Amino acid sequence: MAPGDYITSPSGNYTLTMQASGDMVASSGNWNSNTPSLNATAKVNGTTGDLTIYSSEGAAIAHSALTVHKGAYLIINDSGDVQMINSFGAVIATNFPMFPL
Repeated sequence: MAPGDYITSPSGNYTLTMQASGDMVASSGNWNSNTPSLNATAKVNGTTGDLTIYSSEGAAIAHSALTVHKGAYLIINDSGDVQMINSFGAVIATNFPMFPL
C-alpha cells in the first residue's frame, strides 16, 4: 500500500489507510502501525505472510513478525479490527503489534 491507499471493510463502515505520515491506521481507532516515516509503504509478503512497512528509501522499518503463512492477506473487518487472513480464509492474527527493525 502506498500513501493514500486504503482497504474498506465489507460493510463500508471502516477503512485501513496508509497515511502520508507513514502510519497505517484503522478508521475505527482499533489499530495503527505506529510507524512514522514520511511516505512509507506497506506490503504483505506473499510467501511468509509478514506485513512490512518500508521507508520512502526502501528500507524495512517495522514488521508484524507473522511468518509461515503463505498467501496471507490483510483485511479490516466489520468490527473495525485489522486482521491477517491465511490462504484458507482463517484468521491468523487480529490487531497484531508491529515491531521496529
